[in-house]
Amino acid sequence: MSPLSLLSSEVRVKLIQLLSKRPRTLAELSDELGVTVQAIMKHIAQLQKIGMVKEIEVESLLVRKAYKLIVPIWINFDKKEDLNLIQMAYSTKAYHQGEDDQRRELYSLLLELEDYSKMALIKLSLLRKRQLRLLKELCEILGEEESILASNNISPLEEVVIKASLEPNYKEELIKISKAFKVNFEKIMDIINKYNLPRP
Repeated sequence: MSPLSLLSSEVRVKLIQLLSKRPRTLAELSDELGVTVQAIMKHIAQLQKIGMVKEIEVESLLVRKAYKLIVPIWINFDKKEDLNLIQMAYSTKAYHQGEDDQRRELYSLLLELEDYSKMALIKLSLLRKRQLRLLKELCEILGEEESILASNNISPLEEVVIKASLEPNYKEELIKISKAFKVNFEKIMDIINKYNLPRP
């Protein structure tokens, strides 16, 4: 299983989060995650395959087994700006104690996940810097626009119509303006013609 496929399911990540607190039965996991027992069993099987989860016997008349994480691990899954951000902590000591191939493979998988997390955070930081730069440019444009409007003795209604002409839903905005300012649409059309604005 690749790092991305491990985190491709939000249910699987939440399942890991629940098991990181304590062992749980299939019924518990199904109830807390709001999915069927069959779906939980499928995710458990995938996590067992990579050595992350194991089955334990339960001394109970009604429940025979539960599932627990083999070693301590904590994963937080957060989606921001179309990026799946991963925060993770795990016991490297516990992983190094296992010498079998499965344990080494899992440890390698977790290291890859950390790399994905770091790359996602870097990408998010760059996106935020770009967003801030664009917002500053927009503020400059709006400032120039206000200066132009103020210097041309434009009425408040004319200003509203001019600014509405920049909106993608231009026609809908004009209808709203007509109702809100209680003016007929002909007056709005006069403003549009006066300033050679796009016709709705």
